[in-house]
Amino acid sequence: MIKILSKGCQRGHMLEQNVKKAIEKKGVYAKVIHTQDFNEMVRYGITKTPALLINDSLIAIGEVLDPEEIQIYLD
Repeated sequence: MIKILSKGCQRGHMLEQNVKKAIEKKGVYAKVIHTQDFNEMVRYGITKTPALLINDSLIAIGEVLDPEEIQIYLD
């Protein structure tokens, strides 16, 4: 599962689009959840957004990874 945590900002939406492109390019199935839940951010210790988690592992905080960078973490 891929989780994007953001405040609903443009950078969060850009990250979501890049995640979807990475999934398509890699040819894998992944459930993508984009949430703005503050409690979820606190749970993971997120201080900057957007944040990217894949299988509950924190991949990036405060940056928008491009699809090629995201593909590295997809299996």
